[in-house]
Amino acid sequence: MNGHPRPISSVFRYMVGYVVQDDIFSGTLTVRENLLFSANLRLPQSVTVGERLERVDKIIEQLGLSECANTRMGTESKRGISGGERKRTCIAMEMVLSPIILFLDEPTTGLDAATACNVIKCLHDLSRKGCTIVFSIHQPRYSIFELFDTLLLMSHGRIVYLGLSTDMLSYFDKQGLLCKEHDNPADFALDILTEETDDSTTKDLYENYLRSPMHISTLAVSLNRSFTSEVPRIVQRGRSFACQFLYVSQRILRNARRNWQPYFWQNICAVLLGLLTGLLYYKTPQTSGSSVKNRLGCIFFVVANQIFSTATALEPFIKERALFIHEYVSGYYSRSIKHAEELCNKLRGSAATIRALHFDRDNSDIEKQLQFIQPDLIVDASGPFQSYAKDPYRVIKACLTTSINYLDFADGSTFVQGVTQFNAQAKANNIYILSGVSTCPLLTAAVVRRLAKGLTRIHSIKGGIAPSPYADVGLNVIRAISSYSGQRVTLVRRGQLTFSYAMTETMRYTICPPGHLPLSNRRFSLVDVPDLKILPDLWPNLDSIWIGAGTVPEILHRILNGLAWLVRWGLIPSLTPFASLFHWAMNLVRWGEHRGGMFISIEGSDREGQKQERSWHLLAEGDAGPFIPSMGIEAIVRRILDGKKPASGARAATMDLELDDYERIFQNHTIYTGQCDSIKTNSSSESPSLYQQLLDQAWNHLPQSLQTLHSKKIVKVAGVAQVERGASIVSRCVATLVGFPKSGRNVPVQVVFQRETNGELWTRSFAKKSFSSWQMKGSGHSDRLLMERFGPFTFGLALVTTPGKLHLIVRSWTLFGIRLPAFLAPYGDSYECDHDGRFCFHVEIKHILTGLIVRYHGWLVPNV
Repeated sequence: MNGHPRPISSVFRYMVGYVVQDDIFSGTLTVRENLLFSANLRLPQSVTVGERLERVDKIIEQLGLSECANTRMGTESKRGISGGERKRTCIAMEMVLSPIILFLDEPTTGLDAATACNVIKCLHDLSRKGCTIVFSIHQPRYSIFELFDTLLLMSHGRIVYLGLSTDMLSYFDKQGLLCKEHDNPADFALDILTEETDDSTTKDLYENYLRSPMHISTLAVSLNRSFTSEVPRIVQRGRSFACQFLYVSQRILRNARRNWQPYFWQNICAVLLGLLTGLLYYKTPQTSGSSVKNRLGCIFFVVANQIFSTATALEPFIKERALFIHEYVSGYYSRSIKHAEELCNKLRGSAATIRALHFDRDNSDIEKQLQFIQPDLIVDASGPFQSYAKDPYRVIKACLTTSINYLDFADGSTFVQGVTQFNAQAKANNIYILSGVSTCPLLTAAVVRRLAKGLTRIHSIKGGIAPSPYADVGLNVIRAISSYSGQRVTLVRRGQLTFSYAMTETMRYTICPPGHLPLSNRRFSLVDVPDLKILPDLWPNLDSIWIGAGTVPEILHRILNGLAWLVRWGLIPSLTPFASLFHWAMNLVRWGEHRGGMFISIEGSDREGQKQERSWHLLAEGDAGPFIPSMGIEAIVRRILDGKKPASGARAATMDLELDDYERIFQNHTIYTGQCDSIKTNSSSESPSLYQQLLDQAWNHLPQSLQTLHSKKIVKVAGVAQVERGASIVSRCVATLVGFPKSGRNVPVQVVFQRETNGELWTRSFAKKSFSSWQMKGSGHSDRLLMERFGPFTFGLALVTTPGKLHLIVRSWTLFGIRLPAFLAPYGDSYECDHDGRFCFHVEIKHILTGLIVRYHGWLVPNV
């Protein structure tokens, strides 16, 4: 436009107006209401309500619609304004944007000669006020032809004339085509273009135009591009979803109120049928046999009425669909740019240039859009990449054409694996195309490389992502999961490439970095991620791989598993239509801890041939989890700023970062990681103690006195304690029932350990009062917990380390093996610590119903 690159489509649509051939509007609204609806949805938020009303009134006056401004447009059953007024109203609905150019598709169709002339005169007046009018028209009368400024004539798709309308007759006169004296010039032109001429005649007209001075001058202006004015900058419109919902709801309610007859008679029919059915089957005997058949007949009539009554919605649906499509294309509904602008405002002050823009990835002119933006790097985060069926690599191809570097968050296995087809072209253009720069497969591959150090072969890889129930999971993520739930998933199993079905295979796992509070045991289901196809290429001898997702609440997870089985059995083709429902349910039904996590577990062999199991755990507290997928992008961008640009080529981003790159970013968030290793044992070596097995690498951070007490060498310790019991009668009864000591100061304490291969028996003696508990490793739902049993009660304790301390936190409890609600479990501040090289303890047991039960603290030393 004006010699400058055309703006991107999402901006261009607000610079131009387009009036379709068929009048599309809401027939129950008045002229003014239709114009206000267009203004409310298409004008930016900065335009006040008063300014919108003033603009609508001005346009109504300009187009001569004042007399019919408060008249309804009209429907098939009720007449409204005239045909010419309808056409001018459609023009007015586009004029509320004050477009630079107004396109019209045959604006005189269906109008009589006088009305058509009035419409064109109206357009002529608008053109004199600074708006360029472009329209197609068939066989206009002479009074209309006189209003034209520039004329374009085409035949068989070729231009035969482009110039002033007043010069047309003289142009064709020079070619031997004469217009009769009283003939309409428009009819004369149509005769030339539509009479039965062969291709050679059309070609002659086309070649004559190419040699004409008017074409040469037009071409010279186009090539010179010596325009004085640039394309005006248009404020990118885009009302919030709340505004769109409000104004559309208002229109629907007006339609229902003004076109009430269908709703009224539908309700009357339902009432009459209900009365008729009730009378026919009144006092049906409550016995078997004929009464059952009568009831079936009643149910049949009721269901048949409900089914056929819905058919009345088809006609309005078809009409509303055409109206919606027209309004959507015209920019009535759009993604709100408000949130993008708010984000940009938060990021002000950074080194990058930050602007909020509309970008249409599916637009045919995407290369022009990229040239208009001129970015250094494109990051595609739109998704879901599993749904890009027609041309999944449209953005990548545009980046190759414009030589722009590209990264994406893709988690679709087929999409990420297929990006290598562009490798040669990317290298030729000296750009990098990296796909899957996300948790899967980039972070998982970096973790596996860290875990595989020292191993000669990896036998299996398992992994899972467990998001927080309060994380705002986007609709595109839900669409991706829905698209492959119950569908075939290619993976490696027993060393062979085979397939399984997504979301139908499950496993349980507890994510727990050593020394940190673990996540609750999660149910993970198989998901289709790039790792299933890409990691076997990195480790060719891999026997099996499995990656899952562990969403909560578990009830919703199990429902999704059940629906996935329906897809697997062929009862449902796909869960994609239910994606919006799943998204609504996941954002509504939330409970549990606001924490998320991830784990990667491998099994392999070392140089001695011994098998080892290693696992890497990640915990993300609060809102930190949703940022993890984007941290790969952040790490790569930081490397680029440090001068470490990725190698050119197109590939899955599995080797472009190491775990150290991620860990530097984790430090800026409440994200904690840790590694657990299986301890190799043989006949000559001693197996680790119970606490050493549970703490794994965190064991090395304990004070020496704590390590000594929990080692297998110690069988008896003694010391002194201060004991305090609760004051309530209930708490005293509970303490007496369990065998807790009575209150006292400087009470002598002795603890005897009986260590077995499957656990430890602790016998505590306070003066002459003793009680015992059995401690062992948890399994299943209590995996990675220390299980301590007091009679019929068993408590799951998490071992959490802080500098100089070992905390014991209650995570679960059971009675005779039956799980009890966690919120009713006992609690308190219980920990072990070191003081001047001596083991110290602090045990506090409270309950929500009784308050303090017992609290005792003191010190212990081994008996010599």
